[in-house]
Amino acid sequence: MIFSRLSKDQLVRLARIIGFSAMAVYTVRYQSFLNAPTRPEVNSGRVVPYSVKGMTVYITETDSEIQVVLGWTAVGAVVLSILVTQAYGGDATGPSSRRTS
Repeated sequence: MIFSRLSKDQLVRLARIIGFSAMAVYTVRYQSFLNAPTRPEVNSGRVVPYSVKGMTVYITETDSEIQVVLGWTAVGAVVLSILVTQAYGGDATGPSSRRTS
């Protein structure tokens, strides 16, 4: 498995990059939905209600599914980076890299 070849520090960095990237894409897409129709449009497939800044707009089912995946990817990656960091006492590189003075 590819993750077994990564050091703990690299795994945390990868998880953070994936998490923050997913959140950035999620946010950009969320903002773009401000221009979505406020009434269902059957012809374009925009029939799934979606709340954006307190108003309901209609997006496609694919758009809705992508938002769910991006949201959970961001959450999962951030949780993974926190768990790996905590597993090593706040030091993502592990106990062997700590300096003893």
